[in-house]
Amino acid sequence: MTWKNNKTRIEQTRQEIQRKIAQINMERRELSLPHNPYAQEERECLSIENGDKEGLQRALAEKRTGTMTGKLADTPLRSAKNIGIVILTLASRAAIRGGLDPETAFTIEDAYVQQIEKLSTRLNIPPSIRRCQTQSVPPSLRPSRL
Repeated sequence: MTWKNNKTRIEQTRQEIQRKIAQINMERRELSLPHNPYAQEERECLSIENGDKEGLQRALAEKRTGTMTGKLADTPLRSAKNIGIVILTLASRAAIRGGLDPETAFTIEDAYVQQIEKLSTRLNIPPSIRRCQTQSVPPSLRPSRL
């Protein structure tokens, strides 16, 4: 493949992605299916980062105003698994920022991603995600915050 052909293909891909973004935005607005508020995601991450399991439980118990079902794949199960992996990644990075050893955080994330990949129904994915988020803030491994 020549440089010119590759450049043309890259531009075509970029344009396809831009069209897909516009289409998804229009569909979600027409159907009133917003994503969860970013502030709610931040409360979860900050609770993990601060080692605050109670705060995390409160954030997880909040009534969701969005759908939490961004479409990340063509099938509902694959999409749910992908969303789970994204949430697990956010949780592990919040734990690292809060002082959890990176290798421990990555190992927790890896174990739960592998568990999610084995699941065959969407209903089992959220409980697995919540267990990982909670496990990402073990007090025995966190520095004391004064």
